[in-house]
This record gives sequence, C-alpha cells and structure tokens, in this order.
Amino acid sequence: MEIIIGTYEEFLVGYRLVSKSEDSPGFDSEDVSKRKKLFLKQSFSNHAHSGSIRTIASSNKFIASGASDEIINLINIKHRVEKGTLSAHNGTITDLKFFRSSYLFSASDDGKICVWDTHKWQCQKILHGHKGSIKSIDLHSSGKILLSLSSDKTLRAWNLIKGRCAYIINIKDVANQVLWSPTNHYFAIVFNDHIDVYDIGNGSIVHSIVKNQLNYSKRLGKLLFIDDNHLIISGDEQELIIYRIDISEVINRFNAHENRVKDIELIDLETIKDDSLYLEQFSKSTKFLVTISSDKLIKIWSIDCDNLKTPPILIAEIDVDCRPTCMTVWTNNQNLQLNGGIDIPELKLSDEELETCRAKLKSKRIEKQNQIATIQNTVNSDTNTSNDSNSNEFLESNQKDDDDELIIKSMRSESKILKSKSRLKGKKLPRRHKILNDKKNYLKKISTKRLKNKK
Repeated sequence: MEIIIGTYEEFLVGYRLVSKSEDSPGFDSEDVSKRKKLFLKQSFSNHAHSGSIRTIASSNKFIASGASDEIINLINIKHRVEKGTLSAHNGTITDLKFFRSSYLFSASDDGKICVWDTHKWQCQKILHGHKGSIKSIDLHSSGKILLSLSSDKTLRAWNLIKGRCAYIINIKDVANQVLWSPTNHYFAIVFNDHIDVYDIGNGSIVHSIVKNQLNYSKRLGKLLFIDDNHLIISGDEQELIIYRIDISEVINRFNAHENRVKDIELIDLETIKDDSLYLEQFSKSTKFLVTISSDKLIKIWSIDCDNLKTPPILIAEIDVDCRPTCMTVWTNNQNLQLNGGIDIPELKLSDEELETCRAKLKSKRIEKQNQIATIQNTVNSDTNTSNDSNSNEFLESNQKDDDDELIIKSMRSESKILKSKSRLKGKKLPRRHKILNDKKNYLKKISTKRLKNKK
C-alpha cells in the first residue's frame, strides 16, 4: 500500500506503509503492540509539474496527476519510471478518474472532459457541453455513465457508450464534489453548506444534509461513502464526521488533525496483498481511512465498519514537511478498490429475461426434434429394409449432398462473375471502350478526307 500526495510545491511524493518488527531499531520489548506496529516511509519524490498539483488518480499500473500548468503527468508506478505527459486542455486540470487500466478521464477549467486510451495514450473522445469550469467527475462502476459537476450550476450524466450527454440536472449553487455510492443506487453532491443525496432511479433528492445539522461552522469539504447508509464528511475544520442517513444523525465525530482536512480516502484491506503488514491483526470489517491536512501530516486510521460508533484508531502518521493538496492510494490489488481502478459487477438477468431465454431455447430444441423426425420418416419410407447403420449412412450422405449443393451454388455464382468478365472481351464493351473506338473511327475519317482534298 502506497500513499501518493500532490503538493503546492509542484512535487509528487510517495509514502509506503511498512511494519516494524522486533528486529527493527526503536523496538521496545515492554510494549507488545509495537510488534505489529505500522508506520509510513517515503518511497519516492518527483518534480512532476510547473504549478501546484490539484488532482491525482491511480490505476493498477499508472499514477496520473493534474496541475495548474494544464498538463497531465504519467508515472508507471510498477516500474517506477516516468511515462510522459498529456496535453489537450486549456485550463487547470481539476479532476482525474481511471476506469480500470483501460481509460483515463480528465476534466479541466476549460469545460472539457477528455477520454484517454491508456494503451496508446491517445485522446479518444472529448465531451463538450459545460459552459463553465468542471469541478468534479465520477464514474459508474460499469463504466457506462459519467457524472460531471460544473460551475455553470449543472450536473450532467454522460452516456459513455454513445458518447453524449444523457440528461442534465440544474442545481441552485456551485457545488464542489459529486460521487457514486458503492452500489451505484445513489449519488451525492457536496456544496459549501449542504449535501444532497439523489436516487438514480428517478433523479430526485432523497436526503439533504444541512451544515447546521452537523454542528459545522465552516465550509464542507470531501465526502466518502462507507456504504449506502453511512457517510464520512470532512471540511475546513479539524473534525471528521460519520453520518447515518436513514436516521439523519451524526453517530461519530473525532478530531483528525490540528488544521483543515484536505483529502480523505477509504481503503478496503482486501485490496492490500502484503504479508509483512500483519493485516490479520485487524478484523474483516476493518477499513483504513487515510487523511491529509494543512498541518502537513498524513494519518492512517482503522475503522470498524460493523461498529461505527467506536472511535477510529490511529495506526500510522508522518510529517511530510510540505503542503499537501490532494492524494491517491495505490494498492497491489487495485481492481478490487472502488475508489481507484473500478471493478465491473457481475451482470444479472431478471426473471422475465430468463423466461424469454428459456422459451427461445425450448423452441429451438423443438425445431431440431421436428427436423430429426422428418428426416427419419423419409429414411424409413425409402429404405424400409435397411438397418440402423444404413440409415445413418443415408443421413450422412444427405448432409454431404446438401453441402455439395451449397458448393455448386457458390461455384455458379462465381461462374456468373467470370462470364460477366469474359463478356467484356467480346462485342459488348463498356462505355469507356466504346468512346475510345468512336474517337479512333472519327480520326480515321478526318485523315482520309484531308488526303482526298490534297490530291
């Protein structure tokens, strides 16, 4: 597991989560908890941009970062090499999202959304429509729908199969973030002073969370879904809030940092495949919450999703000595993680579709049985005295005859083409040849007339 942050100082910096064993320096034998203690260690740094970094995204193989220099920088995280840069925007890159390891979606202040093929790194499509800068984008887990939020006070849903806008929702204020719920049944829009949760079925607001309900005095920031019923809310304050939607209540709040929280990420432990981290010490319901703040700290918290009222436990932190702006978390099993590489869910047929499929299969079987019955009847009528082996030979010969007829038909069609070509050599010439012959005859006539006049 590796946390990559973007900074105001134009750098990308990576921090790897590692464990401290008994042999490590600084181990205290009296403190048993240190046997399995985790801590963060810097893994790389890269001066990737010539402006402050605004957004980062990760796939199974690549890290993409966007900045105010209007450029997307690419790093192959597996081989630890720079891949290059992408430039198609005329404004600050505001958001980046990967779909698995196949496509990268980039949004910008210029109002455009670019779709990049990650194999050739070419811009396959540009989605136009927004009249203002794009604040946030998020992908449906199927990869078929993209939500985009703009300063023109509209939310657009894009049909990525057809490559066009499916519908538009007008909103009252400029919003900062849009994101899907884990099941994709809902999506949320985050404003400065409230949060609206929409039902994807009818496109209406099913729940609204006002800042006063949260006892929050400052601006709301990033939002995460734990599940369809629980949210983690951050903002310009030091606190993080866990909110339950169905009862409209704050069920937990804790001080995460000494300054405002800049970004948050929730990590499923199933996406981390590293035996050295001793992850078996955590329960199956545990998830890691990663937070970064203006206080220059990265913190990792363990959250028990079965009992969200219990306060999260701080398991690792590090002072990065720079001003972080955004982050992404790269794991070695990224496809399972919904926040980074997106896993396509298993397609399920409805009962009606299953019935129609079964009916079609039945009709096909009945047709085959009828065909076999008619063939057998003809065979029995023609060869009453023949045995089973002869009838089988007869069926095979009929099949061969049918194949021969098909071959003969194809040969006849080919022979027609050959005949039409051979006719060109005869009297019936195409118009082009006819014109040429007429010209030759005309020239001959003129030449003979001139010779006669001279004489």
